[in-house]
Amino acid sequence: MLPGLRRAAPDLLFRYLSFGGYLQDVFCKSTLRFTSRPRLNDPCDCVVDFDYSKATVSDWRIYYRGVLDKQPSLTRESKRSILRQFLKRRRFLEEDFQSETQLEMQRAADSCAILSLSESGNNARLWKEYAGEGTGVCLVFNTFLLHQSFESSLTKGVPFRVSYIDTLPRLQVPVGRDHDHIERVFLTKTLQWAHEREWRLVLPEQIDEQVGFIDLEFDPKCLIGVFVGATATRENEARIRDWASQAPSPVWVQQVSLDELSPATDLIEGKARCRMSSSVQRIFNFSAGPAVLPLPVLEEAREHLVALPGVGMSILEISHRSKAFEEICYGAEANLRKLAGVPDGYHVLFLQGGATLQFAMLAMNLLPASRTADYIETGVWSEKAIADAKKLGSVHVAGSSKATNHDRIPLQSEIRYSAAPAYVHMTSNNTIFGTQWHHLPDVPVGVPLVNDASSDIFCRPVDISRYGMIYGGAQKNLSIAGLTLVIVREDLVGRAPAATPAYLNYATHAKERSLYNTPPAFGIYILHLVLKHLLAEGGLPAVEARNRRKAAKLYAAIDASGGYYRGHAQPESRSWMNVTFRLPAEELEKKFVAESTAAGLDGLKGHRSVGGIRASIYNAFPEAGVDALVTFMADFARANG
Repeated sequence: MLPGLRRAAPDLLFRYLSFGGYLQDVFCKSTLRFTSRPRLNDPCDCVVDFDYSKATVSDWRIYYRGVLDKQPSLTRESKRSILRQFLKRRRFLEEDFQSETQLEMQRAADSCAILSLSESGNNARLWKEYAGEGTGVCLVFNTFLLHQSFESSLTKGVPFRVSYIDTLPRLQVPVGRDHDHIERVFLTKTLQWAHEREWRLVLPEQIDEQVGFIDLEFDPKCLIGVFVGATATRENEARIRDWASQAPSPVWVQQVSLDELSPATDLIEGKARCRMSSSVQRIFNFSAGPAVLPLPVLEEAREHLVALPGVGMSILEISHRSKAFEEICYGAEANLRKLAGVPDGYHVLFLQGGATLQFAMLAMNLLPASRTADYIETGVWSEKAIADAKKLGSVHVAGSSKATNHDRIPLQSEIRYSAAPAYVHMTSNNTIFGTQWHHLPDVPVGVPLVNDASSDIFCRPVDISRYGMIYGGAQKNLSIAGLTLVIVREDLVGRAPAATPAYLNYATHAKERSLYNTPPAFGIYILHLVLKHLLAEGGLPAVEARNRRKAAKLYAAIDASGGYYRGHAQPESRSWMNVTFRLPAEELEKKFVAESTAAGLDGLKGHRSVGGIRASIYNAFPEAGVDALVTFMADFARANG
């Protein structure tokens, strides 16, 4: 990967087009037109023109093995032939080799499909140059979904930023290390084009040179909106609105006014739907929590922060006793029941204090003085839960992975329950050590299973009926810090001793439907939006598929590193949410964290209990971020191996 290209792509990217041509197909057929190199406006763009003056024989050997090996138009036999010729003569036939390899690379470049986009949502020059001087349109794309549509691209589906230099992009043969020159060819332009703020997707499609382009399908959800040029005719604007109404996924339409058509104005900020501004550069947040939220949720929250529709007040201001808030609170409960399939006979409670308060509240409600509670110890948070429960009653540790520094989930055969436990407590995912239960422990008949699911709640479909109670802080997969979710079976409510303070009694909150006192209103509101988003995206089966895919990519990179990266968790206990691994030395780990942070990959430093690196990839974490980390890991290992 090229220096300077690791920066995370903007959340939105834009494409300016004149009216007519294939524009209708963008809306109605969900196709985008990729062009070949000769069709680009800069005659020097994607031209292979190497400077060989400083190359040594050793450099050419590196060049052949590291660069030509990647060119799709060279057959295996032709590669071997070139290498045999080089080794046989023991000298470099500079002119012949230059001509042949440069021609081969140019052919490879010319056969690739290129999609050019801009990070500028309102660029007067782009309106003039590419959108018929304001008579055309500016299409608005969700970058993450665009990435998912074209994962087979040379850039792994991730748009890369074009770099601009003050000379022609004349490239030198590598000295000392292999660099991917094909990326330099596609992603380097002269300064005269810097105003375009261009990003590119490059696909290894074989474009017919007579046609010069190829139309490829994309996920309809990629296209979220369109700005119609300020000088577009009413007839053309009406056509755009008609096409947008036929699109498989909702697309907003807004015409730009003449006073908005200036480089100083950001159309996205002023738009009624308030989509995320292209000037906001979001990095990849690998934090263990609070964690990343779905972008559409952030956008909707920002749009309605000042005044909720039909209310005229912010969610930060309205009374929790108002009808408007009750609709939000009860709507969140209804959507949660629908998403998770919560059966009748369970209460859904929205509380405060985090999972940490539940360590004590659970024991206060479900651990009578005459009984014992069984806990399965699998990490720091289960240890804390045990410590608090011991202050309130009798606790038996039924199973533990502490002897191996919590690198695995205990086997069923290793768990020994007490005679008649009041409940069995587990922690389904361990953020610090990177382990996760992928099966439920068998518990004695009639004994409720209680799960602290803070860090993997709703990461996959869940059978609620197998639990007596599930609880968790919402700040990793569901909402923001400050909201705690409790799903508890009805027959377990009302067991608290009479001396239990009202707030710490589940019966209090069940009776008042989470509105006993002022609740975490904003957290419940964000939860409401997240749940709507998850349902619209296909529910928990879709969530599971994405999480499996993301985790598989990251663990594959660790396993394929030849031991350079070493996972902490044993393979059968690996977490989908928190991937923990070590490098050969602590100094390398410090360097890894520093360089990854500078590259826009934030929050990767591991917890002191394990050390090393921890990548938290919760539900809303984008797959593009995983791809970026995998690429960074490969680059770092090559440079520091």
